[in-house]
Amino acid sequence: MFILLFSDTHGNTFDLKKVISNYEKVDLVIHLGDCVKDVQKVRGEFTKIPFECVAGNNDWASSEVDEKVIELGGKRILITHGHTYGVKSSVLKLVEKGKALGVDAIFFGHTHLTDEQFIENIHMINPGSLGRPSVYQGPTFCEITLENNQLKTVFKTII
Repeated sequence: MFILLFSDTHGNTFDLKKVISNYEKVDLVIHLGDCVKDVQKVRGEFTKIPFECVAGNNDWASSEVDEKVIELGGKRILITHGHTYGVKSSVLKLVEKGKALGVDAIFFGHTHLTDEQFIENIHMINPGSLGRPSVYQGPTFCEITLENNQLKTVFKTII
């Protein structure tokens, strides 16, 4: 299974469309909030690709939930923006939530920085920001391949 993981697009639908269009086969696009309306704007151009979304702190008018657990290839994954867990300071509250839910992985955003860690047997993945990038990393997203019960990540920067 091949997944494109985005967060914090903040209105950058041009690059969102460009990235998705660059791949022949995408099994799922996940958007972790800020601004999920960007997904609504591009979704119609990619009708064969399913999308999963959660709302972020800038999605106050959205009908999307703040978090959800999805199951992919035998993995339980919590997807959330992360703002309600204070992830800019520490991911420990988010890890505790993940442990309580019994997830294998947590995909989160909000910090605008790519991040990948294994904490207490939970695979933590943050794709960074496509729309308001960190000056240190530029606009980023993450490719995830799920095979043989393993999540393999490649972080990409748009130049």
